[in-house]
Amino acid sequence: MNDSLRSKTLKNIGYNTISKFFSMAVQAVANIILTRILLPADYGILGLAYVFIAFINQFNDFGISGAVTRRLTLSDDQLYTGFTMKFLLGLALFLITFVGAPIAGLFFDNPVIVNVVRVSSLQFLINFFQFIPSVLLTRELNFKAISSINMISSIATSLIAITLAYSGFSFWSLVIANLFTMVCSVTLMNIIKPIKIRFCLDSSVAMEYFRFGGNLFLTGLVAFAILNVNSFVVGAVNGATSLGYYNLAASWGSMVFTVILGVVMSVLNPTFARFQDNLPKMKNVFLQGLGYVTVVSAMLNITLFVTASEFLCFVLGKGTDKWLPAVSSFQILCIYGIFRIMIYMVAPVFLAVGNSRIFLVSDLLVAIVQLSLVYPVLKYFGIEGLALLLLGVTFIQLPIYIPGLRRVVDVQWRELLSVVWPSFIASIVVVFVFFTWENIFEYSLAGFFKKGIAAALLFIIVHSLATKGRYIIEFRGILGEVGFIAKQ
Repeated sequence: MNDSLRSKTLKNIGYNTISKFFSMAVQAVANIILTRILLPADYGILGLAYVFIAFINQFNDFGISGAVTRRLTLSDDQLYTGFTMKFLLGLALFLITFVGAPIAGLFFDNPVIVNVVRVSSLQFLINFFQFIPSVLLTRELNFKAISSINMISSIATSLIAITLAYSGFSFWSLVIANLFTMVCSVTLMNIIKPIKIRFCLDSSVAMEYFRFGGNLFLTGLVAFAILNVNSFVVGAVNGATSLGYYNLAASWGSMVFTVILGVVMSVLNPTFARFQDNLPKMKNVFLQGLGYVTVVSAMLNITLFVTASEFLCFVLGKGTDKWLPAVSSFQILCIYGIFRIMIYMVAPVFLAVGNSRIFLVSDLLVAIVQLSLVYPVLKYFGIEGLALLLLGVTFIQLPIYIPGLRRVVDVQWRELLSVVWPSFIASIVVVFVFFTWENIFEYSLAGFFKKGIAAALLFIIVHSLATKGRYIIEFRGILGEVGFIAKQ
């Protein structure tokens, strides 16, 4: 990677980091307020509807965006062929979802879900209008603009959701706010990157996109089954309230993963595509990135793990036990979030070299195991068992990805362990200390903040001792390189 591309990549990650953490802070505050207003059943109804919407949404891209973005050269016909394909998919999915909404009501025996699904189906008509601006901004590595759009959309959406919830719209506040997010994002992208609407369908280009995107689509479909089958079974068997507990645990347990995924992957995917012929450099960037995402996700998720009870009671539950039935699932899914982001770090490597099939093989194995076990696990072990199942099946992917990394960029087991073991050691120490002396801090909102700060500081100290402060020194160097602080 040349110096200008390295600098641009680091700055883009910086922009994304600031944007994502700002957006996360806004969304976290909004979610806390909403969780205090809404009931578990409200989240359960949304969860039931969004299982159906999310399934249909898997067909909304078919890997087309990734196929267009990774091209080294892109003509107008190639760009507008992708746009036309997205338009046709979006229109078809809107009609299918709107007409087929009663099926969701039959599955979950809840008629209100039909209306939620139909209103939510409007996203398929809105989404394709941001395809061209999004692809062009991504190919230009203009993540400053993308980050700004995300921040503005997050603020506006959060304000609308809170206002509607206080006005008594219950679960509809989130449905309407989610649609507004798309409208806001599409509008801002088209202001920053105006486009002309034109339809074009080059059959050879379309086949190229389908060949590349087919594996990504099937992988996404299988990944959807892995991540959503639990919610489907909980909702169908145990009802909306139990699903509300599970979805809350999954949402907050994967919060850190979602933020880091948005910060790092959106930058690394197009960047790796730029130097797909420089595999030694790709290896170095991959290992460095893996080390950083592991330490950040481990520190934040372990902090949430040890403060789970206080967080659910005093932050989300307003001092009540409304959300405490979700505490064990939440803790398990916090651990799951750490391993999930580590595994996702392999994606830019394989996509850069055009090997999208490996994700399909990996996710198929996971799906087979999970789908065969999900019902008996729920029946005998409840939602806590489902959370453990989700964590356990994650490790099935390792025997596929690690040999794949060795073939592509010559990454060895010992190199992977060398960048992740300090985070594991720090996590174990934090958990041991706070579960050995669990009554150090009072059980209150103030105790939650004190405990959280102490856990994060202990993690940083142990990790720094294990790495001799290397990550802190490197991080200061990166901040200096991109101009966030003065160079030493």
